[in-house]
Amino acid sequence: GAVSTSWTEDWESGFVNGNGNIGAVLYGRPEAPVVLVNNSRLYTSQLSPEQRTVAETARFLPEIRQKIVDEGYLPMMDWSWTQSQANGLSPAESIDYHPGLFLRCSLTGADGAMDYRRSEDFETGEVATAWNGSAGAFRTRCFTSRADNVVVYEITGPGPGKLSATLALDPVTDDR
Repeated sequence: GAVSTSWTEDWESGFVNGNGNIGAVLYGRPEAPVVLVNNSRLYTSQLSPEQRTVAETARFLPEIRQKIVDEGYLPMMDWSWTQSQANGLSPAESIDYHPGLFLRCSLTGADGAMDYRRSEDFETGEVATAWNGSAGAFRTRCFTSRADNVVVYEITGPGPGKLSATLALDPVTDDR
């Protein structure tokens, strides 16, 4: 898995889970977590279906893993892109990402976070956060069920009857 002791306010650095069809990216400050939910049908290509190609790169997985260990993620991503183009990906292929929805949370008493921990279990796909806020201990958990095809998000507060949260669905402002 992966563990971080800092939060992020941008989705690109969030932790991801999914089932191949739907998934979620979790990010945000402890007192204002965000769950970005997406569906595979919301990824769009600029090419027609006849022009789309799939790169034959599965055989490179062991080498990719070793490059991550030896050289880090950024050099591996450049190498991976080059291999994808050399093995069938059309240079003109462009995939646009369109978010499905943003669930924004506001947790009363979760501010002043100490002992923050964000983790992802690669075996179960569960993403969890835990920290101590001004009102006590908080925890969130999220996973995407393959069987039920749903994203499940749980918030636990400092004790029975002590969790105060506002949940809102932000409008997706992209015109797609």
